[in-house]
Amino acid sequence: MKFEISKLLKKKIYIKTNIFILKRFPNDIRIKENFILVAPKNIDKKILKNIKNKFNKQIVKIIFKPHGEPNSKMINKYLNSQLNAKLILAVGGGSTIDFAKALSIINPKKNIQYHEFGSKIKNSIPVSCIPTTCGSGSDVTQYAVINNSLTKRKFTIADDNIIPKNTYLCPDLLNIISKKYIFASLYDAFSHCLEVFFNKNEDTKIKKFSLIGIKLGFEILDKKINKKYFKNYMILALIGGLCILKSRTSIIHTLSVAVSKYYNLPHGLLNLYLTTIGIEFNQPYNNKDLLLVNNLLKNKSLISWIEKLENLNKKYYNLKLRKMNSLDVIKRISQDKGLKKVCYRRINKKNIDELIKKINEKNKKFL
Repeated sequence: MKFEISKLLKKKIYIKTNIFILKRFPNDIRIKENFILVAPKNIDKKILKNIKNKFNKQIVKIIFKPHGEPNSKMINKYLNSQLNAKLILAVGGGSTIDFAKALSIINPKKNIQYHEFGSKIKNSIPVSCIPTTCGSGSDVTQYAVINNSLTKRKFTIADDNIIPKNTYLCPDLLNIISKKYIFASLYDAFSHCLEVFFNKNEDTKIKKFSLIGIKLGFEILDKKINKKYFKNYMILALIGGLCILKSRTSIIHTLSVAVSKYYNLPHGLLNLYLTTIGIEFNQPYNNKDLLLVNNLLKNKSLISWIEKLENLNKKYYNLKLRKMNSLDVIKRISQDKGLKKVCYRRINKKNIDELIKKINEKNKKFL
């Protein structure tokens, strides 16, 4: 499946972010402003050197994100200092981009706290992105996922003010990450499309757009990771990001966030692990949509295809589990107030208990 980005977006969906696909990195990037460079601590040395050589006079500060997912403690360290720049350039995966978005917030407070952003963010520094993975979609969305350093729970900042200004896609940058993390990123992008398509009361235009991502996922996810598909990997990540920009994820992602601390899995692999449970949870209400997706697979079962995908990528799991605290999971899922708008089943203790039971049954089989 071939895609022309400008035609695809013009025809299907309106977005705020300017999207550029680069043939030469970083030569094709055009930035006029002075900026703060945000990158992971373990950024590839060649990438960092190339960026510094091209933008040496424009980089006013470099902030390296510590290893791991961004948390409130590491962000607050910088929110109390003056970030004098007209732009933040984030180079890295979804966690680095989320970190940069959180740094960009000037108001309403100096410290990031759990669920503090009930009011609109009044001011932020514009962010541009160079994603080095192919899954999170953070480079085009209004979301930043942060871990609360005290409770160890993830929370989401959501505001249009943190939608990136530009994103520069360079497929060759995928050469620097392992096949495991390429696949995990890819499946995360695919799961964005899948959940938006299955959402209750979804807008028809967004539903059709998400189906483009699902079709592309079917074409590339069960193939071996290969450089010739790198551009399509980036395209799938973009489509997945735009799906959740215009809608939101549902029970699979909420479950994934709720149980993530009990698993040693990257986010995308945990989403794959929970996908069949999430789809079956909403049956029979999603049967009509499920039939449409099965037709794309030439009348094969989506559930069977996902189970096959799990088996093909079992080598990436190396699953280790911590004992799950059911009350903690119930509380965490219940905190997602927007879930009831997109999920067919009621989000109550009885139904969450059912989900936890299914997860525990799968854990026993998988181990």
